[in-house]
Amino acid sequence: MGKARKVAGCVPVRIRNGTDEYEVLLVKSRWVEGVWLYPKGGVEEHEEAKMSAIRETREEAGVIGRLGPKLGSYKSSTGKEVHKMWILFVEEEYDETDKRWKERGKRARHWYSLPEAVKIIEDVGEEKFRPELKKMTTKTMKKLDKLKDDGAPNSETFEDDDADEEEDG
Repeated sequence: MGKARKVAGCVPVRIRNGTDEYEVLLVKSRWVEGVWLYPKGGVEEHEEAKMSAIRETREEAGVIGRLGPKLGSYKSSTGKEVHKMWILFVEEEYDETDKRWKERGKRARHWYSLPEAVKIIEDVGEEKFRPELKKMTTKTMKKLDKLKDDGAPNSETFEDDDADEEEDG
């Protein structure tokens, strides 16, 4: 078996208007009907995984911001891909006419509270359920709760944790 394809992505987050609660941005899968997921894609040869995660999130979800803590790594169900995921604190959301959002018009996007996101991810039926998406959402909840407790929702406060051990998904 050849080398696993490297994939990187983000869980885009922002504070819901008028609250102190976070919400996450999900994008509709282009390949599996009814599935919502987090933006991610292949790491190109000249890129670090972090930069790929930011680029893929911009292209697929039309948002940019500050990279937050790493959520972890996992192997795809086939074992042919290794995914690395980070939180992205969204600072700007492109509208549907902005050409910087490469996949505008090709996929829907929607902001959900964290509990809503878990429900959307779970309610696809056993055949389409992606446990790694639920795990990334749960990890995001825990990281954001810790950041609130520490008073540090800021990427400058995070250590570089690229050396994290790979986790099973």
